[in-house]
This record gives sequence, C-alpha cells and structure tokens, in this order.
Amino acid sequence: MDTIYGKNAVFEALKSKRKVYEMIIQDGFRDENFIQLARKNNAKITTKTRKEMDKIADKHQGVILIVEGYSYKNLDYILSNIKNKYPFIILLEGIEDPHNLGAVLRSCDAAGVDGIVITKHNSVKINSTVAKVSTGAIEHVNVVQAVNLRNVIDKLKKEGFLIVGSDSEGSKKYNEINYKCPLALIIGSEGNGLRQLTKKLCDELVNIPMKGKVNSLNASVAAGILMFEVNRRNFNV
Repeated sequence: MDTIYGKNAVFEALKSKRKVYEMIIQDGFRDENFIQLARKNNAKITTKTRKEMDKIADKHQGVILIVEGYSYKNLDYILSNIKNKYPFIILLEGIEDPHNLGAVLRSCDAAGVDGIVITKHNSVKINSTVAKVSTGAIEHVNVVQAVNLRNVIDKLKKEGFLIVGSDSEGSKKYNEINYKCPLALIIGSEGNGLRQLTKKLCDELVNIPMKGKVNSLNASVAAGILMFEVNRRNFNV
C-alpha cells in the first residue's frame, strides 16, 4: 500500500483507477469534493487531530490517503499506447532524490510525454514524496521501472527511436537537434550525470549552454528545458 498526502496528490489519486482503502482527514476538514470522491471509491473515512496526522506525514494539508501500491507499466505497454505524432519517451538514470523525480514527472505530464523509464537500482522509486511533489501527476503518466537500461535503449533503437542524452560536455547544443522523429531523451543522476556506458549508447549528446560558474543544472530543471524544446519544435508550444 502507498500513503498519498497533500490536497492535489490526494485529489488526483481519488480520481484515478487505484484502489482506495482509507481517507484520513483532519478535524474540521470540510471539502465535500474529497469526501464525495472517497465515498464513491467506497473508502473508509477517518477523522484525526492534526497532531495525529503529523505523525503520519508532513505538510499533509489536512488529508491523507491510503491506496494500493503504484502499478508500473512495461515498455511494450508504452510502445503500444503512443499518442504523439512523434513518439516521445523520457529515460531517467540514477535519479535518487524523490523531489527531483516528482518534479520531472510533473513536467512529463505537462509536456505530454508518452512514457517514462526509471532505473530500478540506485534510483528512488515512486513513493509518497514523489506523489506529493508531482502534485498528482503520477496518476496520469506511464512509468516503467527497468532493471537494465541498456536493454531498454536497445529495444527503442530497434523501434526506430533516436537516443539523445543530456550531458554538460555534449557535442551539440540542445537546440541543434532535429527532434521530428521517435525520440528517447535520457537524463542522468543529480551528481554524476550519465554513466559512460550510457553515453556510448546515445546517438547524440546535447548540452544546455550556461553563463554562470556552475556547470550543471538540477536534473528536473534540465529535463524541463529539454522537454519543452522538443515540444516547441514539434508542436509549436
């Protein structure tokens, strides 16, 4: 089971297909939209004091949801449910910070990507913090948890995807690539970026030019810049 907290994350979870077991609300919580949705899901509704709820989660905004665990998709599911004219998949390698992952997933939902692949090892999984930071976006994006990222890349190449990695030493600027094709964009970890092996598997390595003294961006910021550059090119966003 998963614990979801915060109004936005809870509201989206209540509207999703996940099984809802219990909604815990703070004394005085009177938002009927939440209560009606919980009843529609046949969820138990429990009232607790703020002090009691604070022991379960921080910054819960007066509502906590107990739901079934997040259901990861597989790559074949994503490939068979492509919605974009130019298929667009995000690959995340070694993202360990749940705030970063949540922010990336929120941007993925906004950018309308077809799917996200995260690595199973040395990466954060989807948890309550990721759900909170994503403001409920996890309920609207398809996420694959891959044991071997190389196998994913090899499969995408066979499907005709261009593999583009984000790297501070990339040979091309991020706006010099033709993105009008099936695209897999790889974002590396917060501290180390992409592994050397992963870089070698990329068709292109791109950099985001910066004027400051620090030569790298937060993973979620870099992902957002790149995703919306793709959208700007392909969909005139």
